[in-house]
Amino acid sequence: IDSLREMATRASASCRFSPWVRVEAGAALERRGDFEGAASMYLQGARVSDPPIETDDRLFEQGYEQSVAKDRKERARANMAYGSLLGRRGEYALSASYSSTAIEIDSSLSGAWINLVTALANLGQNTDAATILNRALQRFPEDPIIQRMAGRIGP
Repeated sequence: IDSLREMATRASASCRFSPWVRVEAGAALERRGDFEGAASMYLQGARVSDPPIETDDRLFEQGYEQSVAKDRKERARANMAYGSLLGRRGEYALSASYSSTAIEIDSSLSGAWINLVTALANLGQNTDAATILNRALQRFPEDPIIQRMAGRIGP
């Protein structure tokens, strides 16, 4: 685990504007059971700033999605992953906060909605959880996890 954490830390430092590196490193650390290292990587990924536009060499290629747009999606993934990890630790208020941020950045992440509903329900905020769950059901009517949650959480 230590060598993986060292590699993740070095990669993170060398790619200072890339949330993707941190999300992937966090996921690898989490799979190995290094939740502290994973949390650190996810949090760094959530806080990465946009790179200067002049560093985007492929900016003018036809059909190229700007790095800023892709990085925004990765920051959303980092917030979602960190929110999930916090929820598994029982830190539901922080989990709700990071999950909400993920949804604000990229509302297409069903996992962020699931995290938010779960965190709110665990905080005893069942009315808010039900409201968010209804919105999630509208966005993701086929998601089996969201469908199962709908049977358990009510106003």
